[in-house]
Amino acid sequence: MSSYHAPTATLQHDFRACMAEYPTGISVVTVANHERIAGMTLNSFVSVSLDPLLVLVSLAATSRTAAVIEHGGRFTISFLQRWQVHVAQAFARAGATFAYNYISDVNGHLEVRDALAVIRCRTAGLVPAGDHVLVLGNVLDFERRGGEPLVFHRGRIGGMRPDLETSVGGWEVLDL
Repeated sequence: MSSYHAPTATLQHDFRACMAEYPTGISVVTVANHERIAGMTLNSFVSVSLDPLLVLVSLAATSRTAAVIEHGGRFTISFLQRWQVHVAQAFARAGATFAYNYISDVNGHLEVRDALAVIRCRTAGLVPAGDHVLVLGNVLDFERRGGEPLVFHRGRIGGMRPDLETSVGGWEVLDL
């Protein structure tokens, strides 16, 4: 039986640098539970299933957002547009107020104003994962509005200029 050895600071730094090679979209997750609201910038978002419609976000376990989601039954993911760098920065600060950046719908879902796309979810499960919590969400509804996404790559944020224009249907999918 092997024992667990915590990674060294050097190994963690090197792993973070390795992960920076993978570009991701930038989104904001927001949640409201009675009088408590919270939100944070993240790039840890995954579409999980088409039947049923499921998504997953990864949140720091000690974050206010994770605590509010734990006690609330719903959350919203807003994909940011390239010009919304200021929104990403505002939601990246712990404890920051963000009243000017969001709107609330009739069901109490909070979303970032003018987001590229919005996904409204009901919490389906929480899974502790190291220093994070994985939040699984049943998709209740969604909207896509178009625009250019805000992208994170190698510690920088910006846009995306395609050098190959093709639809997903143009790719052969291999089931290995």
